[in-house]
Amino acid sequence: MLCDKFGTKKMIIFSQILSCIGSLIAGFTQNPWMFIIAISFLYLNTTFYHPASYSYVTKEFKPGDRSKALGIHGAGGTLGMAIGQLASAY
Repeated sequence: MLCDKFGTKKMIIFSQILSCIGSLIAGFTQNPWMFIIAISFLYLNTTFYHPASYSYVTKEFKPGDRSKALGIHGAGGTLGMAIGQLASAY
């Protein structure tokens, strides 16, 4: 509903802002409650990002290419999660 009201690009930008705020708070927190708030921002990011991103990809690609585009989108997210864990190990 929010994507229909505000637009997919605005919702994706909003979700990225939430992610940045949560990451900054998590990086500088000094107590458990602020860390809980930071993680909550990161989970809210996921809630706003996924519907908007799927809607955006669906609008941008022709019906014949949508399944491929959505597959690449999903694989890119999974790859990013894996690379993030490997990068933080070093």
